[in-house]
Amino acid sequence: PRPAAFSGAECMAAGLVSAMLGAKVMFVCERNLETYFQHNVRLFRRDALDYTKTKGKTLLVTSCSPGRTQNFDGGLLSEKLQAPSLDMIVMTEASVSRVVGDLGGITGGRRGEAAGFFRMLGDLVPPHSSSKILVVCDQSAVDIMEEPRFKGDKAERTETASISLSSWSLPEDVPPGLAAVLPSDWQGRTFCQLPQ
Repeated sequence: PRPAAFSGAECMAAGLVSAMLGAKVMFVCERNLETYFQHNVRLFRRDALDYTKTKGKTLLVTSCSPGRTQNFDGGLLSEKLQAPSLDMIVMTEASVSRVVGDLGGITGGRRGEAAGFFRMLGDLVPPHSSSKILVVCDQSAVDIMEEPRFKGDKAERTETASISLSSWSLPEDVPPGLAAVLPSDWQGRTFCQLPQ
């Protein structure tokens, strides 16, 4: 079974689906939601039918809060799941800001400090690991889509975003805003784009 971590309430359903497919699952949530997460895990263990015959037995919950993020460490999460490293990590920018503090999203937000977000990701993934991270960019999607240097009016910005879209829609390409902040030792690509 593959070990996976899911951060925040937005990723609860994804974690339960992964557990149904046999993954070892660690939920990382805000401290005030820990009881609700544990309740959902108990319901899953007790009431979810095993249609796939691969239902995972390992579902754990740990909590964090800004300033107290020692549980949001890849080594510790892997150890609790009894795995060498996490195979997959799923999170939203909003859940990360509630669990570990406001890092400004993947692009650093208004502060432009993307390094903080990637430092946090570096704590989750050991060097030279094949771990995959899915970050739902629910705070900085517009910043990722646009050229970071472009500051035109709204009409020009819309046109540029649509021109840029065709240039990075291939899997090996990275959107311009993400390319501007992605550390050189990281690989990234877009998975899909949903309208807001």
